[in-house]
Amino acid sequence: MRALWDHIIQSNETINKLIKAVKQAADYPEITPEGIGALPNTTTAEDIGALPNTTTPADIGAAAANAIPSVHFAITPAERQTIASVNPVLVNGLEITITPKSVNSKFLIMAVVNGTMTHVASSLIYRNGFPVLTHTGNTNEPGAQATTYYGNDIVTNMLQHTMNYMDAPQTIEPVTYDVRCTAGWSGTAHTLYINDRNTSDMRTPSTLTIIEFAGD
Repeated sequence: MRALWDHIIQSNETINKLIKAVKQAADYPEITPEGIGALPNTTTAEDIGALPNTTTPADIGAAAANAIPSVHFAITPAERQTIASVNPVLVNGLEITITPKSVNSKFLIMAVVNGTMTHVASSLIYRNGFPVLTHTGNTNEPGAQATTYYGNDIVTNMLQHTMNYMDAPQTIEPVTYDVRCTAGWSGTAHTLYINDRNTSDMRTPSTLTIIEFAGD
């Protein structure tokens, strides 16, 4: 970059000399085009071509691959799943195992769960069998990342839970992420339908997407 800047400065100097020479030509006819052309040409096509080509399409592609080394996607089967448990239950198909490219890798986890979200329903992201969040203060399920409340056992609704979480497992060993749901307010299980409602006429699969970002 410094070399390019120096060339620009030198080019400006050449242009200024040329302008000065042209002005002088009006007063001094002895200055000829050949004389003007004899001014040093400090920037040539060869000079420009000789500058280091520090960024190429291949470089950009390599940088992108290093910044985002992997992308993963999972979708549920196109079928209704019934959950009736006070403990979170795996949403069928929403499970991904990844081997991090670096101990500093971070994972952006995005999940969409469709279903009836009966009574008080919660959805969670798990890592290797444990919730990625452990906060309390949720009577339905501690560590929940999405919770809805409708106060009854209506299962004719079709609703949605969305979750976003950035995780940093700090390992190069395989890591398994999955999505789980429950409707078990105060220890009582309520029937929760995933990917559809009770009458099986609003089929909508749920999804899980994980993007790996390389660490420093």
